[in-house]
Amino acid sequence: MVYRIYKKKSYFIKILILINIIFLLYISYSNAEKLNKAKDIEKNSFNEETLMRVLRSAGLNEKDSYLATKSFKLAYPPEVLTESSYLILPFAERKFNSFAINIDGIDAVLIAKVGDNFRTFITSTQYAQKVVENGLDYFIENENLLEIENHIGEQVKNNTNFIEEDIIFNKRDTLLGFLYVPGSKRKEISSAIKSFATQLNPSKITLGTKGKIIRTNTGKLIGFYLKSSKNKSILTYLSSTGYESVIAQSKNAEDIIKNNIESYVQKDKKFNSTRISLLNSPQLKKKKIKITKGNNLFNVLINEKIDSKKIGNLLNSLQKIYSPKKIRPEQEIILAYDKNNFFGLSIEINELVEIQVIKTTSGFKEYIFKKPVKKIFLLKDINIQNSLYEDSLAVGLPQEVLIDMVRLFSYSIDFQRDIRRENLFTVYYEFLLNYKGEELMPGNIIYANANLDSNNLDIFRYESLQGDHKYFNSEGESIRKTLMKTPIDGARLSSRFGKRRHPVLGFTKMHKGVDFAAKKGTPIYAAGDGVIERANVYGGYGKYIRIKHNSQYKTAYAHLYKFARSIKKGKSVKQGQIIGYVGSTGRSTGPHLHYEILFNNKQINPQKLKLPEGRKLKGEELGEFIKIKESIIEQMEKN
Repeated sequence: MVYRIYKKKSYFIKILILINIIFLLYISYSNAEKLNKAKDIEKNSFNEETLMRVLRSAGLNEKDSYLATKSFKLAYPPEVLTESSYLILPFAERKFNSFAINIDGIDAVLIAKVGDNFRTFITSTQYAQKVVENGLDYFIENENLLEIENHIGEQVKNNTNFIEEDIIFNKRDTLLGFLYVPGSKRKEISSAIKSFATQLNPSKITLGTKGKIIRTNTGKLIGFYLKSSKNKSILTYLSSTGYESVIAQSKNAEDIIKNNIESYVQKDKKFNSTRISLLNSPQLKKKKIKITKGNNLFNVLINEKIDSKKIGNLLNSLQKIYSPKKIRPEQEIILAYDKNNFFGLSIEINELVEIQVIKTTSGFKEYIFKKPVKKIFLLKDINIQNSLYEDSLAVGLPQEVLIDMVRLFSYSIDFQRDIRRENLFTVYYEFLLNYKGEELMPGNIIYANANLDSNNLDIFRYESLQGDHKYFNSEGESIRKTLMKTPIDGARLSSRFGKRRHPVLGFTKMHKGVDFAAKKGTPIYAAGDGVIERANVYGGYGKYIRIKHNSQYKTAYAHLYKFARSIKKGKSVKQGQIIGYVGSTGRSTGPHLHYEILFNNKQINPQKLKLPEGRKLKGEELGEFIKIKESIIEQMEKN
């Protein structure tokens, strides 16, 4: 009996030992797998710490390695560097004051130490090598180098000034009235109010309710809160997914918004950062796909047999910076593959901005690449011999610049009557190039002059401290007036205000506006800021728009071919915004714009309209403007 028990125990112990051995082998194998995976991740990942270690091993001290990495991040995210990237270092005997990081064999980021500061440049790999090898002093100001740190700083600065406004609701005050200011987008304000309404109906806000609104200096709403009780407030703030509303402790409400401001600034910095596109990397395979009508990004990715979970994660990342709903038919997207594995995608928004979502070791990351550009300045003189349009194109003035110049002068010049042969126009404007010197597009007009028979007009670009006026005459008065005299470009005045024989009806009738003959489809602009009072077919006027500008002035536009997108009754419009296109609807004999100005609901002659002068700069602003003006004149004399 004893022997049998011992035998059974021995058998049981052997089984236990065997199980333990198998378990230990499994644990050992699992740990080895984890270790290998960790090594692979470490091998394949590249972050700030990795870059700093590389720079330290190359000879930079700890402080300089940190500052150089910080400078590099202005141009390129270290997380997405690959094994094909490499350092370009000076010869051993030279002082280590500049180095470059090759990105993909084509582009490079050059980091140069000047004094105690680092400067960041984008250039070609080939040219970066020349700078590093031959020394910084000779090459630092060369046109092949594009410095980005000042460019970024300037862009961010424009968006980091915030205005705080304390409010209290009195009789007839509305939430919309408080939130909407010049520069605001009605769609954003509407979205914020809708979000607020999930907590409280705006119509039920009581008299005496106090709160605070925080917005950027350009009018963008960041957030606001209203006190709903002694200790509680309703807080509405801008998040990555839109406006959100919550009930918060009153004492914490302002802190929540200010914390959100910080995140907004960071987001804005990210937006304005100039980055080199990883998708330029030659080791990646690219596939261009056009979005067809009725299709969407999700379906495109499904058709590419990409895992639906990956697609979901990618779209969540994309949504943070760009709505997939904005992708238009015929728009191209680029899909990138690394060894047949999906790596990411790129969407070109315009010639200057590209959006990317890239696979990293921590999941998908979204980036907005503001393409590196450099500005050159061009001066053109246009001597009128035939027409402003023909003579401008003859001297090489881009059509976009011509249109902008016409708009700027349209407040003061009647282009149908005021221009004569031998009149002279001068325009000084930006032109954007990439760092390789390839032309991209025209930029802003810096200065323009119209030397007419009876008038000599100067226009200077200067962004006021309020951010709402950008062009002023030589005396510091804004050129912008209540209404434009000519709400259309390149048109011929075909019929004036007054009695005339009607071309369709055949009898003499009062013509209560002016007609501008133009090609079908020519854009028509809002003559001033206002709200659309009517946008529909209106009897003999055909397709018709009427805009209310203030309590006295309205403008009307008739015989349109079609309305611009989203133009409808109740919509707010800005001066110079396209509202429709020239047509021949209603009682009309050919394509033209019938334009009316109404004063106290009565049509008046637009040619005789005397508009109030624009805002005049004073004090500190005027002094700053004079400095800018003198600088522009000096700059042109050198050109």
